[in-house]
Amino acid sequence: MRNQKKMKNEKLYRESWSLFPTGVSVIAALDNKKNVHGMTANSISSISLNPNILMVSIGMERSIKDHLSKSTSISISVLASDQIQIANHFAISNSTNFSKNNNYFQFSNEYFFIGKCLSFYFGKIIETHKIGDHEVYFIEVKYFDLFKNKEPLVWYRGKFSKPIC
Repeated sequence: MRNQKKMKNEKLYRESWSLFPTGVSVIAALDNKKNVHGMTANSISSISLNPNILMVSIGMERSIKDHLSKSTSISISVLASDQIQIANHFAISNSTNFSKNNNYFQFSNEYFFIGKCLSFYFGKIIETHKIGDHEVYFIEVKYFDLFKNKEPLVWYRGKFSKPIC
């Protein structure tokens, strides 16, 4: 009985958070062969303006964690409403189709980001903390850019959607 109540509470807890609309992003890191490893995330947040620091929360089971710990730079691309197929591609855990991953990204000098996204942030991890079943990464933003002429991709009620407003 106790386990059933716990599972019900976990399901309701997850459902309650699905009512909070969030933007959708792809977090990415390069390996030593310049292959992009990425994952779809909606758990990012700006936490400091001076200096520019953002926070990313990643489940312990996600394969990208190995690449983040070895990478000197991290890219976060905020997706536009017409980029659902990209969000779905990077939502698959432990994806190893690196050539297709690289096709989604634009490379500019030392920066890499999803082409035609709303905005991107490029920086380095300055701190990590293990909390519950996730690891939280604090990233100091070294460079960012934004493209204002698109609508955001939103995660709401457990699925991708267009903005609610």
